Amino acid sequence: MLYQQRVMQEVATRIPGTLRLMLKNTPWTIKKSCIQKWMQHSFQSSITNGDLDFFEKKSLNLIVTDINLRFNLTLKNKQLTINEYHQNADCEFTGSFYDLLLIAAQKRDPDTLFFQRKLMISGNTEVGLAIKNWLASLDMKASLHPLAQGPFVKFTDWVDEFTHT
Repeated sequence: MLYQQRVMQEVATRIPGTLRLMLKNTPWTIKKSCIQKWMQHSFQSSITNGDLDFFEKKSLNLIVTDINLRFNLTLKNKQLTINEYHQNADCEFTGSFYDLLLIAAQKRDPDTLFFQRKLMISGNTEVGLAIKNWLASLDMKASLHPLAQGPFVKFTDWVDEFTHT
């Protein structure tokens, strides 16, 4: 059993590096299209319900440090748009792949990660806090296709178990 746990922990530590290599060789247009479609689908109910009205015509830089992914997210006319990272964003969130994933899965508290300096928020404080609070209330599992909900929960439980620090 101890050997299996070590192997699982080793796999958990290698996933971000593997993603980083895959993303390094993926053209920006493909990354942009995938991220934009996923986010538009995942956050559509929040957009429709007005939960993201505070973000209209604002922009957020998201930096996922360990997989070397940086992009800018804006909401205009109820449409999420992904662009390349740029300096003029209203707010910037920086964190690791697993920390951001576990926030989305509601398995990590963003405030705790912020005070542990694992989640960095800079720029417009009002926008940053509103986004953080919205993320904390988001039920990512509910936005997934029913067939994807089980694997998402199992994967995030596994990540949570093998990435305790």
